[in-house]
Amino acid sequence: MSPQEFRYALRYRLDIQFSNQDSSCPKCPGVLDKFCDHAIGCNGDNERIARHNRLRDVIFNWSQKAAVNPILEAKNITEGPTRPGDIFIPVWTKGRAAALDVTVISSLQTSFIFHAGVSSTVALDIADSRKMIKYQATCESMSINYAPLSVEVLGGWSNKALSHLKKIANLCASRSYDNLNPMSSTYFLQQLSIALQKGNSCMWSSRFSL
Repeated sequence: MSPQEFRYALRYRLDIQFSNQDSSCPKCPGVLDKFCDHAIGCNGDNERIARHNRLRDVIFNWSQKAAVNPILEAKNITEGPTRPGDIFIPVWTKGRAAALDVTVISSLQTSFIFHAGVSSTVALDIADSRKMIKYQATCESMSINYAPLSVEVLGGWSNKALSHLKKIANLCASRSYDNLNPMSSTYFLQQLSIALQKGNSCMWSSRFSL
């Protein structure tokens, strides 16, 4: 992370106000709160896509190291116009192909706040459910396992996502001299965490100047 990115991430982590009062968001019609929670879920510009792509690229690079022949943004893997995954792996689980689909969701959305106070995984569960409803049947009809890799903007991954990420890390470890080194998955998740924080920092810096 650059010094500027680190300053934004640290300020947010320490719950320090970005400004003295709420204001209008320069990227959308919404209200930009002084703690900048709005920023990391804002629909303005294409910043959320850029953040998503940072995560996708890290996972793709590790999949390449794992030698599972991943295909980035594969087209025509299913019938119809939809592209049900960011990374297509020809052989993944029990000999079947898999479509890994990264999705980032915020538990800070107004509709999630109350439920997030009861269950820390509510946003991730909803993200998984939405993706499965949209793509699972199509993938299943083509004998493709659809796997949403859901991550919360504050850093938590769904259990389903973690199982796939750890499998990728273990495959990478098995190809190195550190056979199945448990640190591989830790390092992988650390890289993803940094990618997420860099994406968040870009969203904060485009709305506030420190």
